[in-house]
Amino acid sequence: VVCPGNVATNIIENAMQLTQSDGYEPSQRELETTFRAQARITETGIEPETVGRAVVEGVREGRFWIFTDPEMSTGAVKLRHEAMVNEGALLSW
Repeated sequence: VVCPGNVATNIIENAMQLTQSDGYEPSQRELETTFRAQARITETGIEPETVGRAVVEGVREGRFWIFTDPEMSTGAVKLRHEAMVNEGALLSW
């Protein structure tokens, strides 16, 4: 299972374009939110080549979980796991 975190791609922009090609007209607020999210991912995301190398390495090593962003395994996933084990809760992202 690949858990890539933020990857510096145009995924949000591409998704919005696809939605618009299906006839959906986003509001100005949706467009602004989309542009901000895309900028954040582009600026702070991991380069796709780095993710690709981590995935190939993980597959070769036979790992079931492949975290390409250290923050995913030490941050969000760890917090979610602790909540599940300690409190029987499931945190929302």
